[in-house]
Amino acid sequence: AIQPEELLSGVTEVDHIIPLSISFDDSLNNKVLVTAHANQIKGQHSPYEVIGENKLIQRSWSDFEEWVKKNKSFNKYKKRNLLDTRSMLDPAVRDG
Repeated sequence: AIQPEELLSGVTEVDHIIPLSISFDDSLNNKVLVTAHANQIKGQHSPYEVIGENKLIQRSWSDFEEWVKKNKSFNKYKKRNLLDTRSMLDPAVRDG
């Protein structure tokens, strides 16, 4: 959880859910507010790749998926990006 006082302290960043270099999508549907630390861990990967493979993330994919689906502030396009299970390193994904 990000606290209001952290918004101006430099510990938060805007992250592209699907990396901009892959999706070329700079819309709000492909952006989320995250901690700088979480953004560095994620790198050029999807949330699925990071949560499923990274031991530093203290959340299971099923918990994350449930949270995204229940979040009424996310439209269907943001939810689609957040729940994308494709590998961002797959050449077919990059070419698409």
